[in-house]
Amino acid sequence: MSDHNALLARFDERIDDVAQRLTALETASTEKRKRPLVDRLGAWGGLLALVISLTTGALTVWDDVIFRAAKLAKAEQEQAEDWLGEFQTISAEIFAANAAGDYARGAALMEAKGAARLTLLKNLEEIVVRRPELFSIFEKASLINGALDIGAAQTAKTLADVVATEGPSPIDRMNLDLSYARIFATPGPLFDPGQARIRFRSVDDRVR
Repeated sequence: MSDHNALLARFDERIDDVAQRLTALETASTEKRKRPLVDRLGAWGGLLALVISLTTGALTVWDDVIFRAAKLAKAEQEQAEDWLGEFQTISAEIFAANAAGDYARGAALMEAKGAARLTLLKNLEEIVVRRPELFSIFEKASLINGALDIGAAQTAKTLADVVATEGPSPIDRMNLDLSYARIFATPGPLFDPGQARIRFRSVDDRVR
């Protein structure tokens, strides 16, 4: 059993002990009134000491829980940074090939590293949904575009929906609408030409 579980177990035992003592004190109230004052004070003193001990134990458990939660949050943040770095490295390599006009290499890289990019995207998607504050708007946009590049429209939409709830700036809102237009124009379950046109026209209206 871990230290954390052991603390919780002791915490439960102390709660049961307090409950039993309170029950005994309530059901034996008549007898207690007949007992000497010193004995009665001793009984309540023992209960008070137990309650103090219980409170101290609760604080210890709470501190342990908070410490472990902070440690897990830090580990998750570091993992997210590693995954994001891997994803951006692959994306930059593909972009560089296409920018140099070597489209055959760019296509080959997308094919060869498609599975790795998808795995990284799915892992990052879970963290973005739970802890969006770990990622900048630009990092989220790069993940959305990366998802669309490999046809993962549902992942792109999940990420775009997160950005949409964060009150993006007018420029970011325009980029987001472009992403939604691409999402709804991607063949698959989310394919919706009508919605794609609405999003494209929304962007067009803003730039006029």
